[in-house]
Amino acid sequence: MTHLILSPHADDAVLSCGGLMHTLKQQGEAVEVLTLTVADVPYPPPNSPVVLDLHPRWGLGDNPYIVRRAEDKAAVERLGAKIVFGDWLDAIYRLDANGQAYYPSYDSLFADIHPDDPVLKLVLDYHQRADLKALYIPLAAGNHVDHQLVRNLAIRGLQGTPPHFEVYFYEEYPYAAETNEVLHFHSGDKPRLYGSTAVQTALKTLPGPASPTVRAFDEAALHAKIEAVACYASQISSFWNSTSEMGQNVREYARFVGGSAGIEFGERLWILNTNSQ
Repeated sequence: MTHLILSPHADDAVLSCGGLMHTLKQQGEAVEVLTLTVADVPYPPPNSPVVLDLHPRWGLGDNPYIVRRAEDKAAVERLGAKIVFGDWLDAIYRLDANGQAYYPSYDSLFADIHPDDPVLKLVLDYHQRADLKALYIPLAAGNHVDHQLVRNLAIRGLQGTPPHFEVYFYEEYPYAAETNEVLHFHSGDKPRLYGSTAVQTALKTLPGPASPTVRAFDEAALHAKIEAVACYASQISSFWNSTSEMGQNVREYARFVGGSAGIEFGERLWILNTNSQ
């Protein structure tokens, strides 16, 4: 039986559930990550402000997803999990019929989903996966449009017959952190959601009330998670000044979440109250 984690981008599952992933594997469980928005970038890339900022920062050329997929594969496999890649374009590359970006700025990336976004027509339905033991869906803390889309499509896919597997919503790190790593760089004009405000805002969008559960993991799992996050070399600068700072902050956040449940290290999931654990 498989634990399937839906990852909007190449790093979300590891950043948010890396300790859980390592622990499940150590317990003999099968873990699979489906990273959705990793399709090759159209050429030429959109000439939007967000692309013009991110591409030089990443330093991966006009088609960064060749490297980003490799980073994701290395990170996920470091935790003992299986990686599967989707074929969605990242939000910053999705264009309308006139070649205009739906999400040209950071402010638009962390706002409402564009009503003409083609991803709205896609399907995430896992009722047919007889091997699933649990499905992990991003909560969309921080309000990134790709996280919202994955969450909303997954919820839509669960409607009708109750699923035969457990369903969890995971808090996205670093958006859920009170230490505001998500503000490390931000050129937008609007305030960014982070910490408990981001989590509580996202919870209000679920189809019903939810209860938290904190999953414990040990020092070995934390070490593995930090090593896995370090595989995303192109993305470190988005949240930290260095890899060592990343390791320190990941440790501090795991200790913070664990402390809320009386354990050393943890990651928080949410369960709809209509579901059983």
